[in-house]
Amino acid sequence: MIIPKAALYIQAQDIAGTKEDTVFKIITEPSIMDGEYGKKVECEIQVKIGDKALDDRFKWTINDRNRNALIKKYGDESKKWVLTESLVMPGKKNSIAIYDKKD
Repeated sequence: MIIPKAALYIQAQDIAGTKEDTVFKIITEPSIMDGEYGKKVECEIQVKIGDKALDDRFKWTINDRNRNALIKKYGDESKKWVLTESLVMPGKKNSIAIYDKKD
C-alpha cells in the first residue's frame, strides 16, 4: 500500500519574502470544523509562486476576512470555491490575506 504524504497547514512564513505573485488554488470543498477557539473553515490547497507550483498539498484555515472575500467573489456555496484561485500575501500576525491585484 502506498501512503501519501499528509497535508501540512500553510503559514504566512511559508510564502513570506517571495517576489512573485502567490496563488492559492482550492482543491477540496471547504468545511466547517471545530477549532480550539470555536468554528473554523478549512480546505486543502495547491500553492503556486510565480510560474512554479509547489509539489505539496497544504491545509488552509480560512480566517473570517478571507472567508468574506471568497463569499463576495464566488458566493456562499462552498462547492463553487473548488478549483478557484486567489492571489494571497502574508498579512499581519502570521495571517494570510487574499487581495486583488491592481494593474
